[in-house]
Amino acid sequence: MSHPFTPLVGTIIRQPVKHITEFGVFLAMDENEDLLIPERHLQQAVNIGDMIYVYVFYEDNTDRILGSTKLSHYLPEQDKTGEFAQGESVVLHIFAASDLGYKVIVDGTHLGLLFKVDALGSRRIGDECQGFIKQVREDGKIDVCLQLHTPDARKSLEEQILDALEAHNGLLTITDKSSPEEIQHAFHVSKGSYKKAIGALYKQKKIILNPEFIKLI
Repeated sequence: MSHPFTPLVGTIIRQPVKHITEFGVFLAMDENEDLLIPERHLQQAVNIGDMIYVYVFYEDNTDRILGSTKLSHYLPEQDKTGEFAQGESVVLHIFAASDLGYKVIVDGTHLGLLFKVDALGSRRIGDECQGFIKQVREDGKIDVCLQLHTPDARKSLEEQILDALEAHNGLLTITDKSSPEEIQHAFHVSKGSYKKAIGALYKQKKIILNPEFIKLI
């Protein structure tokens, strides 16, 4: 009789941590049996209730189906076949933190890095978000971002700001002095990108800048 986890072997799942023991972590599953991640297969410490990404595999020498959060053992960290192009839209799953930012699963097939500066604020392990290929480095490693920093992207943001001004009688209280959280909530962009956009609008003489508001000319 096959094991209930057999259909999951070779796939990555996202499940909550149910129990933590000295020899590993157990995930809460839909079946009656929990999935074990042995201590040696943990990428980093977790807490009960954390949503984590786990690769499910069959271990020959113990005849068991287990999990691993060390995804670099199972997914490539380099794009050697030119699968991704700069600026391409991708789905990102954040599976670990690093000193530079966050380690992510890119479209379910590769691993990449989301730098802190490109994360638009803090992120949680287990998050899923839409992103873009920032670059594929010479060594094939993949950098991603949550927002494209291109002239076209800034132009689009400028248009959004003008639309928002027109919708609010030509006045907005979101300025370059506003908090990153307020800007992110209103326009879903970083504070840096917002400042570039309103700076461009100011140079085009389309808005008046004030520490407390921006005004449509």
